[in-house]
Amino acid sequence: MSAVRAERRRPAVILALSLVWLVSVSALALASGGSATTCQTRTIDDASTYQAQVIRFGAVTEYCLASPSRAANGIVLGSDGSVWFGENDLAGVAELFPNGTVAEYAFPGYPFAGVVNSTYPKTGIFSVTLWDGRVWAADSDGVLLDGLDPANRSTVQIDVATAPHPPGSAAPIFPYLMTVAPDGSMWFTALPILVGKELPVVGVVSANLSVTAYSVQGLGEGEQPLQIQFYNSTLAYMVAFNTQNGYESGLYSFDPQVHNSTIVATQVGGGFALIYPDSLSISGDAVWIAEHGTSTAASYDLKTGVWTAYPTSTVSYEQVTLPYFVQAEGNEVWFNEHYANEIALLNPSTGTMTEYSEADPPVASYLDVQNDLTIAAAPGGLWFTSWTGNYIGFVSQEPTPSFSVSLPGGNQTTLSPGSSTKVTLQLSGTWSKTLDVLESDSENYTSVPSQMSIEPSVATVPKGSGPVSLEFTIGAKESLPPGRYTVDLTVSDGLLRQTAMVFVDVT
Repeated sequence: MSAVRAERRRPAVILALSLVWLVSVSALALASGGSATTCQTRTIDDASTYQAQVIRFGAVTEYCLASPSRAANGIVLGSDGSVWFGENDLAGVAELFPNGTVAEYAFPGYPFAGVVNSTYPKTGIFSVTLWDGRVWAADSDGVLLDGLDPANRSTVQIDVATAPHPPGSAAPIFPYLMTVAPDGSMWFTALPILVGKELPVVGVVSANLSVTAYSVQGLGEGEQPLQIQFYNSTLAYMVAFNTQNGYESGLYSFDPQVHNSTIVATQVGGGFALIYPDSLSISGDAVWIAEHGTSTAASYDLKTGVWTAYPTSTVSYEQVTLPYFVQAEGNEVWFNEHYANEIALLNPSTGTMTEYSEADPPVASYLDVQNDLTIAAAPGGLWFTSWTGNYIGFVSQEPTPSFSVSLPGGNQTTLSPGSSTKVTLQLSGTWSKTLDVLESDSENYTSVPSQMSIEPSVATVPKGSGPVSLEFTIGAKESLPPGRYTVDLTVSDGLLRQTAMVFVDVT
């Protein structure tokens, strides 16, 4: 049984996201000006090599960048254990080494290149990747692809604005997210300047650095590809965002080898409402999508054709947590929660999730959100950038959290409308402070229960050790439509949230 969702009122914050397609991509999703309050770095006004201040709390390590803010965004793993990331206020990229050294490289050709200007970003970098022996950054604001050869520090710049346009396309092609294809070419999605009125296109960079733009047929009216991932050399998937109505966005497949001036896409998994999807990741036979307009990550099973919605826990200061980018590998599904200021690690095989706060103390207001936007999965954890926090972060899976949750009675149950059932959550390990007991579900975009009732036996758990059993009563109202729903049972110490999921079939 596929996941379903109830009819929803469109939140005002989501309407605002459509408007940013008319303006600089640098402002695509900046929630606020929240900063890392613990970073106390020296001022370095130009591209430099320096030692980052290192701060650790819980499972998180922050590498504080020099001030003024670098507006870090877009991140990729290097080949030697380092990470590369974009610096929008520098107009360049930087490499962070395992010992905390930061080496910055400015791209020439920008006004005051190499001099940091935190008043207004010089570039709109959301994607950094390794390709053709270079580190590449996609600058949506400058309509450029900038490449750096780390070996000799030489740079190359591809002017995407001058690339031949496919028939029917006239607006500049703003490069957004890059992906390396199995044939060795580099693909990128493009943001249109006219909301919903420009022909959807994707770009391909060949080995000789020439750019070919292809129109995309088969998408719904107003839809634009946002990210592409390759399943193999003859099958790729793209998530498309509807600039006219984010509630009518979709997942599509296409053959990357079959095209002239046009790529023909076919919708996959129709009938499931994707709400403002922004990214996707393929792991095995599952396609994972972060819905940046909800509090949900979703997966589509390529074998069974079944969608499953995975809600996040909720925050008190906003309707939604805004999952942004997702990266899946095996049973590890990482994604960041923009408004919650958290990193989530989901294990679909066990139906459990750990959410790590990106700040200590955790943010308590929309105004404190640090705009930690892009991620890169790594062995043993996840790297992430902080645009306004001005740091590079790493969430480590070691050591394992001191407390965990499980469902000894299993995580599957069936309800009929108007009925209820009891579920036991077991809390194990030790915890040094009072734990809050939380609940959420997948019935609507906020993950706040509405037509389902989820009642815990206690609201808090005193500091102590397990095992401790918590009882939840889960009920379905008469008005709840039939389908499969996911219920989150969560305990939180503020910096860490542990969730066990119950999959409820309402018949």
